[in-house]
Amino acid sequence: MIIKPTGAGKGFSRSNLFNMRMFYFNYPNVQTLSGHLTWSHYCELITVSDIDKRSFYQIESERNNWSIRELQRQIETSLFERLVLSQGAKNKEIVAQLATKGNELNKPEDFIKQPFVLEFLSLPENKPLKEKDLESKLIRHIEMFLLELGKGFMFVGSQQRITLNNTNYYVDMVFYNKILKAYILIDLKRRKLKPADSGQMNMYLNYYKTEINDSDDNLPIGIILCTEKDSIAAEYILSGLDNQIFAGQYTLCIPNKEKLIAEVKLLTYSRAFSAFFVNRSANLKHCARKIHFLVNVHLCIVTPQKKQRRLPFSLIKVKKKGLKKLKVC
Repeated sequence: MIIKPTGAGKGFSRSNLFNMRMFYFNYPNVQTLSGHLTWSHYCELITVSDIDKRSFYQIESERNNWSIRELQRQIETSLFERLVLSQGAKNKEIVAQLATKGNELNKPEDFIKQPFVLEFLSLPENKPLKEKDLESKLIRHIEMFLLELGKGFMFVGSQQRITLNNTNYYVDMVFYNKILKAYILIDLKRRKLKPADSGQMNMYLNYYKTEINDSDDNLPIGIILCTEKDSIAAEYILSGLDNQIFAGQYTLCIPNKEKLIAEVKLLTYSRAFSAFFVNRSANLKHCARKIHFLVNVHLCIVTPQKKQRRLPFSLIKVKKKGLKKLKVC
């Protein structure tokens, strides 16, 4: 009797075979796999080419029980790059930490993202919008907003009243984080960060610290969410306060992934660029060659579509003591 082959069975489509091949090359060690993630999770993870980023998304997917849709959104909104950028000068250390441990919430700074992405509200970016309308939209999409905020957040309420000397004040949104064991107060702004914002939030935090906190609660934390945030101005506005107040920028659309990646790399190269000027006794020719390399790399990152353009530069007034002046033309 002749038995005719009936095919390879279900699930062996061309795209699935391609995913199996990519899975084999990206996960050669079976011990690195997690039994808590499905095949669909891994099909999304193998689309991330960078090993550190893929490791981060794998750890966070398992730790937070992300669905496939939630994992897709976090990759699409560049969560990894936003966390790196929020840490500023510590980016090299934070990349290694995110790749091996994921996003650990040990201190309030760890849940600040740059920027927060609120694309799930489906609001036009340039259309005038009142703060009350933004707040009501966030409440209607509270589940997605909690996902964007991070682990351990619980929604307490909106427009929480504070009464001082027969005058009522209202906190836009109040959360409680069970990991930090602290109240999180959020003030929404449809404009740029202003100095008066920190004073208002400082008053809210003092009230919660005195009147609302239980004995086992940590100090409350304030976040001012605004459309624009100048880093230098924010440093002067928020520094010197006893309370923990942070300024976060938000966007109503998914940020450009290439731009965020470029900013992460540029921050790394900028630190290397600055290091050349610290040691003024360094060999100047060697320094000049490296600066030339960094400038060209910076151009390729910021404007990848114009890689052919090279930036001519010259070093003038070079003395033995060090680099007197760098002219970029």
